[in-house]
Amino acid sequence: MPWYKDKIFWYLLGFCAFFKALAVTFIYLYNPLGEHVLIFPDSLSYIYPAQTWLTYGQFWEAVSATPLILRTPGYPVFLAVIQLITGNSTWAVAILQNILSLGLLIPVYLTTREISNLRAARWSAIFCAGSVLYFSLSFAVLTEILCTFLLAWFVFFLVKFLKCYSARWLVASACVLAAAIYVRPAAYYLAPAVFVFVIITCKTYWKQIVLCFFLPLFFLLGSWHLRNYLSTGFPGFSTVNAYNLYFWNEDLVAQKLSLSIPQAHNYLQNALPENFGSYRTTEQVKTYRALATPWLRVGWFYKLLHAPRWAAKTLLGTNFLHTSRLLTGKPANEQEMAFHSLNQTQFLHTRYLQTVGTKIILILSCLQVWGTVLLGIIGSWLLRKQHKMIAYFLAGYCIYFWAIGSVFFGAYARFRAPFEFVLCILAAPAFTAVLHRLQPHC
Repeated sequence: MPWYKDKIFWYLLGFCAFFKALAVTFIYLYNPLGEHVLIFPDSLSYIYPAQTWLTYGQFWEAVSATPLILRTPGYPVFLAVIQLITGNSTWAVAILQNILSLGLLIPVYLTTREISNLRAARWSAIFCAGSVLYFSLSFAVLTEILCTFLLAWFVFFLVKFLKCYSARWLVASACVLAAAIYVRPAAYYLAPAVFVFVIITCKTYWKQIVLCFFLPLFFLLGSWHLRNYLSTGFPGFSTVNAYNLYFWNEDLVAQKLSLSIPQAHNYLQNALPENFGSYRTTEQVKTYRALATPWLRVGWFYKLLHAPRWAAKTLLGTNFLHTSRLLTGKPANEQEMAFHSLNQTQFLHTRYLQTVGTKIILILSCLQVWGTVLLGIIGSWLLRKQHKMIAYFLAGYCIYFWAIGSVFFGAYARFRAPFEFVLCILAAPAFTAVLHRLQPHC
């Protein structure tokens, strides 16, 4: 049966659309925080370049007239188009991101059909629809939902290639992966890793892989490299790696100097040279790396010791604070929310677990997240028996994003977004296998 004739899937999609419409209406009408509930400290760094692009035809860094180099243009373009069409860049963004999170079910369903069966495909869509993380991030002016939507199609297209070796799937996967990287450069190093994996596992088709995957990615991503070099003299794709290399030492600085995380951030900010903002981009990058090196040398054991904690937060975090804020309006103080967004050192902000409602939110969130992760791990193991190369690809994909989202103190559930949908894909066959075992056999 063609996927578009699956009535049960469309019923599921319709039910989810109805639920999302109710959620958007409820939060819009009854959340006392208004549009502020959608805004995070990082949001301005995307909104401002979107506005400068609409006004001046150029992407500028937040509150400046310097070329955009820390962020990439994918999400600002997304925001700019929404603002151009609707005249609104907050609630319109939330509505469209909820639609995208609904559309995310389609590649999840299709991918699961490729590696399992119809029953599992339906369950994978149910698991993805029930994601607390995707629900909450749909109401945030952040890159995760758009990036995840694109990455889900990339995974589907590449799985199709690994099954039938058709060049068109390679081209499609390269294009959507490039788009995802423009939205969130955390996916940048996934491209060469996937290229090497596909070359090794599909040696016979190496010409197709080079022509239809490597070259499209090279030209699509290379154009931004060229723009950066011509505009600033910096040949890289983004300066975010150098920036993070320096500021990800905040927890170590806080421990060594007996400071809070925000105070450590200010300490590192003040340690930058005077007039640092007027430096050429290449000099800024060199300075970040030079200043980060001493902290990295003295803090490698500290980071190694804390890595399991950060990895657990990324994999098992519930995004409780944001979800609770959407549904209850607390915390209401903007400075307090900004502080908690920066100070991600706690497993759980227990001060907001004072009511029955918030405790129910936490319990349901834990059940959804932990159940999906457990079933996803089991499903990855089961898939090896039928589609070994696809199982290795999906596992490697999850490990890549899990690793880069777990290497610093700020690791938390938000960084699971690029791979939770894969856990849903893998969880469904495991869940159907459990159901099959539980059914009575005559």
